Amino acid sequence: MNIKNDYKHLVNHLIYPVPDPKYPFLGLHFTRLVNGSREVGPNAVLALKREGYTNKDFNMNDFADAVFYKGLHKFVFKNFNFTIGELKSSMSTNAFVNKAKKLVPDVEGYMFDKGTAGVRAQAMDSDGKLIMDFQIEKIDNQIHLLNVPSPATTGSLSIAKYIIDNYMDRVWSLEFGVWSLEFGVCGFGVWDLEFGIWNLILKSIKKCGQKIIPNRILIKVKNLFTLFQ
Repeated sequence: MNIKNDYKHLVNHLIYPVPDPKYPFLGLHFTRLVNGSREVGPNAVLALKREGYTNKDFNMNDFADAVFYKGLHKFVFKNFNFTIGELKSSMSTNAFVNKAKKLVPDVEGYMFDKGTAGVRAQAMDSDGKLIMDFQIEKIDNQIHLLNVPSPATTGSLSIAKYIIDNYMDRVWSLEFGVWSLEFGVCGFGVWDLEFGIWNLILKSIKKCGQKIIPNRILIKVKNLFTLFQ
């Protein structure tokens, strides 16, 4: 919810509760935005649509996929009080305000306006356990980065470095504009890649490259890496 302008003075900084280690959620918190406005929230409730940002958004396939998932059943059974508490504060303004009062006792329901909602892509396993940041899975030559709801932007460079250091081995993909090159073992020769200070060594380029990659792309690649040598 948004805090009305007349009461913005109650929140001058970010105000967060101590996180519960059982759950990956931040909990209800007060936020001072860069435009000067103030927000308080959120609740952790099930969305009825994967991209549903209002309580009127509904998709039968998304809803059925969630409610028939055995992991959700186990989560609700193991965390019944938490589940009811989140639903209650989502449906009742009084319950929401009572949660907010734990951080800022002076707030009252009339100080709030209806705000916007967000959708968190939270992963849950079949035992009902909420997956904590991060989960990375490598299947053959595919690397899947799962469950990165909060720090995906602020931590993107660190996450990328972690993946490169721990998951990238002999198969690399470089993208240059609208076309990409995949380097590995080619049937007609071997591309030997060394990523130090942009050092690229191409072997058997005549046999392998000209048959797999058009000359115009090879020329662009050569020119590009020449700049970094």
